[in-house]
Amino acid sequence: MPTTQTLKERCEQLRESAWSEVYSGRIGRGLELHEEAVRIAEDNGDPHMRDAALCGRATLWIETGEIAEAQPVLRRILMQNADSLNSFRAAYALSRSYELQRDLEKAGFYARIAHRNSRQTADPLQLSCSYNQLGGLAMIASDFESALPLLQQALTLLPETPSVARALVLDNLGYCEGILGQWRKGFRSLFASLLLLRRLGAHGFEAVPRLSLAYGYLEIGRPNRAFQHAKRAFALASQQERLEPQKYGLFLLGEAEKQRGNPLAARYYFHRLQENFYPDSPEVPDLLLFINVQQLVNLKA
Repeated sequence: MPTTQTLKERCEQLRESAWSEVYSGRIGRGLELHEEAVRIAEDNGDPHMRDAALCGRATLWIETGEIAEAQPVLRRILMQNADSLNSFRAAYALSRSYELQRDLEKAGFYARIAHRNSRQTADPLQLSCSYNQLGGLAMIASDFESALPLLQQALTLLPETPSVARALVLDNLGYCEGILGQWRKGFRSLFASLLLLRRLGAHGFEAVPRLSLAYGYLEIGRPNRAFQHAKRAFALASQQERLEPQKYGLFLLGEAEKQRGNPLAARYYFHRLQENFYPDSPEVPDLLLFINVQQLVNLKA
């Protein structure tokens, strides 16, 4: 019969394997492994192990659109848990869920709770993730001046060794730098993010810096490079059935074609955007053909 320690080790291995699958773009397989980790943790009866596994599963529920199922689980963990690490995990995921629901007040509320708990864990990774989340929320609100020092702090806390966490911070930082008019710095950060993700085989996140790069190239008047990155980002997002990157990919593909002098191709992408994401607004393709899409789009919103 497995010992408690053996079960803990098995549960931790499953959670690590689950995140490896997610990073590679296989969210469904990652969710299956988290489900197995939850079963083992619940059978074991260790509350810390159980809540860690439940947080992992709920985090993936959120990313696959099952927010209503995830939020009650996470709120219970947050209200009943004296453990700073699991409280951080629960609050961080709750903030993400409300961010996706466009409720920035609640997203900020839970992000601040996550930040307090990250300081108590004294773990640089948790603290960095918290600063990155706070910076991301500031960017969603288009407060890029406030976001920049938060993102810089998030990067400072991470070692320079390759990690998905470092790549995601670099993407946010690069986009923020660019929006603030520092595209030379921004491109350095964005390419560093993309190279890290490719080196780690984390194709599940590769679309993120590619969208930022596409936006940046449009900003500096290089639509051919923008189109290349937007096309790859859209393909990856479609393979992984991730809707938000698909939407932004279509925006950027249409704008790149427009800047390249291909109005029919631009209309094609804007029409797909309208059909898939704005079905009740048939005027969208014509509108986007005559305005600067970059003025409408905040990739982090």
